[in-house]
Amino acid sequence: MANVNLDMVGRASGDTVFITGLGSAVVGPMAARAITAGRDRLTVLREADLERLHPGQGFDEDRSDHANFRRRGIPSVHFFTGPHDDYHTTTDDAQRLNYDTLWKISRATLRVVRALADAPARSFTPRARER
Repeated sequence: MANVNLDMVGRASGDTVFITGLGSAVVGPMAARAITAGRDRLTVLREADLERLHPGQGFDEDRSDHANFRRRGIPSVHFFTGPHDDYHTTTDDAQRLNYDTLWKISRATLRVVRALADAPARSFTPRARER
């Protein structure tokens, strides 16, 4: 009915997270309310910010698992904290994680998943190329 994707969320800079899919007519409003309902404050950046900061990289549309769901009309919310130089290397160690922000992102994700799970099934009408 909907997809929630967490991709590279452990290496946040400060309390910043990219959350894409909030503009989706299907899941965006539910997800946005759930994210802001928590006591933890995250600096949320959206698709336009992701493209502005990482032009032409395709992090939202090409390089993550949720892209295939969206191509098939399944709405998706994508959490991402950005690329880093240690990606897929032996230097990508646990001590480099931002545990405080990872915890905030985890709680926000839980609220989003609960909101989507509690929504009536009729709320999820797949649309081609949902963002």
